[in-house]
Amino acid sequence: MSIHTTTVTLPGDIRIELLISPDGFFRGIGAITVRGVPLRNAEVPLRIQMDTHDGILYTQLRLREIVPLADGGHELRLVALGLPWGRGEILDDYAQSVIYPTLSDAAVMDDLRIELRPLRHSLGGHEWSGFCYRLHFRSDTRQVHRALIHATWELGGVITGNTVLCPGQCNQPVWRGTKEAMFTSACLRALHMYGQLHGNSFQLGPRAGMCQAFDFQHGPHGVLLGFWPEFDGLSSLLESRSGEDVLHVLDEYRLPLANELVTPAKWILFTPGNLPEHEARDLWWDTAQAVHGGIRQRFGVSASRMLPEGPFHQGFGYETRIHNNKLQLALRAGQWVDHPDVIDAYAEQVLPRLAELGFKRFKPEVVTESDVTVLGMQRKLDHGIHGDLHCASVCATQRLLPAEFWGGLPAWQRMYERGHSLGLQIGHWIGAHISPRAPILDQHPSYRMIDALGFPAGGGYGFHTLNVANWNSGFADWAFDDLRRWKEEAGLDFLWVDSYSNLGMLQINYADHMRPQYAAFARFLARLQQIGIRDFSFESMSALGCPSFGMTDLQGAQRAQRLDVAGQQDFGWWADEPDMICDMHICLHDIPRSAAESERLQFQAMASRGMLHYGRSSEWGGFVSRDLDLPDWWRRNLAIFNRAEPLMHGVRRLLPDRAGVVWHSDAGRCIWTFTDVDVPDATAATIQLLHGQPAVVANGSVRLSAGGVYALPNLVTRLPI
Repeated sequence: MSIHTTTVTLPGDIRIELLISPDGFFRGIGAITVRGVPLRNAEVPLRIQMDTHDGILYTQLRLREIVPLADGGHELRLVALGLPWGRGEILDDYAQSVIYPTLSDAAVMDDLRIELRPLRHSLGGHEWSGFCYRLHFRSDTRQVHRALIHATWELGGVITGNTVLCPGQCNQPVWRGTKEAMFTSACLRALHMYGQLHGNSFQLGPRAGMCQAFDFQHGPHGVLLGFWPEFDGLSSLLESRSGEDVLHVLDEYRLPLANELVTPAKWILFTPGNLPEHEARDLWWDTAQAVHGGIRQRFGVSASRMLPEGPFHQGFGYETRIHNNKLQLALRAGQWVDHPDVIDAYAEQVLPRLAELGFKRFKPEVVTESDVTVLGMQRKLDHGIHGDLHCASVCATQRLLPAEFWGGLPAWQRMYERGHSLGLQIGHWIGAHISPRAPILDQHPSYRMIDALGFPAGGGYGFHTLNVANWNSGFADWAFDDLRRWKEEAGLDFLWVDSYSNLGMLQINYADHMRPQYAAFARFLARLQQIGIRDFSFESMSALGCPSFGMTDLQGAQRAQRLDVAGQQDFGWWADEPDMICDMHICLHDIPRSAAESERLQFQAMASRGMLHYGRSSEWGGFVSRDLDLPDWWRRNLAIFNRAEPLMHGVRRLLPDRAGVVWHSDAGRCIWTFTDVDVPDATAATIQLLHGQPAVVANGSVRLSAGGVYALPNLVTRLPI
């Protein structure tokens, strides 16, 4: 059947091609041009897919009319034709779809409107133009809670020649598009399992979780940006398969179940100009600050500060054993500590050493009340051979308070005061989940998220191990009360949020109108900041705090993937792009690179407020000794960062040819140099040396030596410094 096109135009030289079949069915959106530049491949329709939880698939859209809007936009009014195929979204105990019998197989009809509105926007010193789109679904009798928009986006109509900037927990942050290479943001079970039936750990990853909350692509035609000013629960897949010259961008909107579904508007913006690579990345940085800052503002969350953190269990490590019917930990080589004394041992054995090394924050291994503290010392035979005695790890928390097992609040207060006397902030782990054996769940079963099977959601771990907490319920108040007591009685400065993507953001509550969690958890964090728990880091990408997670260094897949690092978290993708390690903390459990290369990578990441922590020594090599020691170069890098960090709170700019990084603030400029850099219009006397060789005068300019860090006054110069 032939398809004809109808083109709608929007102010700002925007043309959007609608694909219509001769019988009036809407087949999607084809070509889109802004200022004459194609933004997508015209041969691949942008498609909308919807279904109901009880077995209606909307397989066709019939265009009724196109209505002009007052701002120059258009509204497409359509009839959504749904096929009652009977298979619902709910599963029974054996993971089979629940069937919904119907008396008729005739298509049902509901209303769908698509808004297309023109936009102009200023960002990063550039003027952008484009449009936004939003779906409005309405039915008198049927309910929906999700809609999938499958688009491809390519500057100039093909992905070849364009560069995608998309930091993600499981994908390379910089992908230079080619028809031959594959790119995916999905979390694979292992690198080699791409394309296999059971290859995905999870595929539709949450935005601001698995990957950043916006699309950013630059190339010879300019820069293409997609984002949501009213950001909420969104999961996406970005993928370009080998042999294709497109970038698939699938966005699934997940909203509470209702007769009316209105999606957040996605803005599609374009600014022309073939920017040099460093300027394109500057614009990406400006975009990240604006988009993620807008998300935080929407939920009342302030930006978190990146400081060097001594992550004990992910970096220095420890050993455990059972001795005299007590759990013992060795926090330093050969020094075994009984479990009630562990927090005090942290205070006396670990904190002084971390402060001496140059760390500014510390969080211990999890010391909240958990399955370990409640059930860990019990055996099946102690209470009879029948009955349940499932004991998970310390991540299976039962209360958000330090357990008496570890010394309780008094011991934590002593550690907190000791840390503050040494200049350390003290924080702790928190999860978006709870132990299924927590007494609070017996009292309030609605505090659990329920999955499509009708079981408590386990987020990939199984409901016997962990239960995803329902942050839309009174659980948020219960957790807040615990943390407020912890803060008031013993002190608590920051939190690290574990398993945020798979446990905090993917799950929807099948027992409560399919509610997602993002907004509820964001509001919870805002409440914590109001009582002084100021900073957050996340085991994910996040707009609400600083990403902080582990990676393995496969060295071009020459080394086996570690089992404790899921999916394709490969540091090799980041090693050549250290400026993308911005406000991130990456913990490399093993490091096969040389000390000299590791020092350079750490220095260059720190220049962008990024942290590389290399973990303990192992068969692959490492730099942390069992007695809490670091090599001199690591200690030196920490000292450099601590001197420079107060000056790194303005605008970040990259120097051409990867020569260095400049931070601009009201207090002046802070320059990290990777090669020799000449600064015109400055005098050596005005430059403060923070590290490296002093500035020298050469050819009428001040020359800064490679590997240095300098503070300069704000002056107008001919370079972006």
